[in-house]
Amino acid sequence: MCSLRSFDAFAPFETTVAGFVHCSARADPLEFQRHRSFIASHLAGGLMAFAALPLYLALWGAPGARESVALAWLAAPILSALFLARTGCFEAAHLLSAVSFTGLATYVAWWTGGLTSFVIGWLVIVPLEAALSGSRRVVIGAVACAAAAVVGLYAAGAAGLLPLADSLALGSAALVVGAVTSIVYAGGVAVGLERSHRAAQAAARVEDERYRLLADNVTDLITRHTRSGLVTFASTSARSLMGVESESLLGDGLFARVHVVDRPAFLQAFDAAARQDEPVPVEFRVRRESPKGVEWRWVEMLCRRIGGNGNAEIEIVAVARDIEERRRDHERLEAANAKAEEANAAKSRFLANMSHELRTPLNAIIGFSEMMTQESFKALSEDRVAEYATLINDSGRHLLDVVNGILDMSKIETGSFDVVPEPFDLRELVINTVALMQPAAEKARVHLLASLPADAPELVADRRACKQIFLNLLSNAVKFTDPGGRVTASARFDDHNAYLSVTDTGIGIDEVDLPKLAVPFVQAQSSYDRRYEGTGLGLSVVKGLAALHGGDLSIRSRLGEGTTVTVRLPIDCEAARQNVAPFPRPSETPADMEPSSERNARYA
Repeated sequence: MCSLRSFDAFAPFETTVAGFVHCSARADPLEFQRHRSFIASHLAGGLMAFAALPLYLALWGAPGARESVALAWLAAPILSALFLARTGCFEAAHLLSAVSFTGLATYVAWWTGGLTSFVIGWLVIVPLEAALSGSRRVVIGAVACAAAAVVGLYAAGAAGLLPLADSLALGSAALVVGAVTSIVYAGGVAVGLERSHRAAQAAARVEDERYRLLADNVTDLITRHTRSGLVTFASTSARSLMGVESESLLGDGLFARVHVVDRPAFLQAFDAAARQDEPVPVEFRVRRESPKGVEWRWVEMLCRRIGGNGNAEIEIVAVARDIEERRRDHERLEAANAKAEEANAAKSRFLANMSHELRTPLNAIIGFSEMMTQESFKALSEDRVAEYATLINDSGRHLLDVVNGILDMSKIETGSFDVVPEPFDLRELVINTVALMQPAAEKARVHLLASLPADAPELVADRRACKQIFLNLLSNAVKFTDPGGRVTASARFDDHNAYLSVTDTGIGIDEVDLPKLAVPFVQAQSSYDRRYEGTGLGLSVVKGLAALHGGDLSIRSRLGEGTTVTVRLPIDCEAARQNVAPFPRPSETPADMEPSSERNARYA
């Protein structure tokens, strides 16, 4: 069966009526339909009264005064329709219509027998029409009007005020016109109810389609939940976020995929959202399924309550997005900040230590030089003068070593240290460096030895940098070895790398301090009253120079038993720096070169 909307004859009328709808009701589709239905039904009812006038004249002749008033009153709905079109006040228009129709029914009943009149049934239409307003106040007002009319007619009849002698004055003509008008008006109300219901359904479908269209075309997962967190709707983004279809999340499907540790926070967020109007954020891990397997990813969900007003059931709308990369970036940022703070603290310690490292030799240089400028200096013996000169020279060399270490580290960190590869005999360089350190070792009463293979290959590297590496390692070893101890320099080779090692029988290093070594400006013992001098740059320079050659540094040690530092350098550093293939890490050092686990190092 076709609906009324299918008849093309109504199209011009509906188009005309749509033009009467007030501008305030045009934005909301449902409100627009309600205004249009009211105007259409009331215009139709009023026009029917005018259409019935020629029929009345043809059948019963010219109407009397009473009939004229009744027929004119039948056109009153047109005024209600125009009132709504002009003001947009939907409730006021319904009240005006209820009062108008109640007045018409009361007027006709007054002249046709009071409560026994055929028009009393019309009063039932009054509250029915008021129900279309959707307002409880309008319905109550309409019921009050209809009830007042009944009470008034009853009171008039009891007081004998009704014109009983003229009760049939309107005769059969009034009966016919009243019946037809009543049917038409009731039909208009019924049509209005049907159209409003249909418009509400259409508006709901449109909104639902818009909601689904939005939910299905955003990358975030949109879900609707009961107050307890059960999923009643999930968008298609579930596939990209969790690797499953949205139907798999319905019910407790989403909760089952939340990490067991994060489930309390998940449930607490829904409970909090159900009790407040503000959105509640929560972060948790969910299980994501992919061809590569199952993985846990962090998501952020924002939960907000809808409903809960009157008898509406509380629901939670949630929007979830993948924040795995954001958390990783945050962790990397925190690690970088921690590293920066650590480096800043290390440099602060370095500056504090510098005051000691610089002040001591400077005091010696200034003090002994002042003594040599005084007149009493002439009375000093040659031995005493030689002693002062030696102390000044030693202090100056110490200052030079400190400054050179700082400059070298600065160049390495800024990338301005130029490596100039050249072929040279590594065995010769080691022997010369050991000979250079021999006087310092003898002064410290430490035995300094060299153990080198006779067939050592030629090394292609920066000769000056390699000498600096060996000098720093030997200097550290001698400094941290007690009198009577031994320091051994050795070298081993494989097909691609040279392994230069310095082993001592010195104080060794605690395992707790091993991670601090080779960090610029850090010493294992950094207090002002530490036993050994130094800026803490020695191993940092060694590590930096090795890295510039494509090599690395490893340290093993045991407290009280000594230390072994091994530097790996490519035999041809020029080729190694251009080769993307990784070189063996310290853990991959050949077995015959691996320093003993009992004797490996760390330095300050």
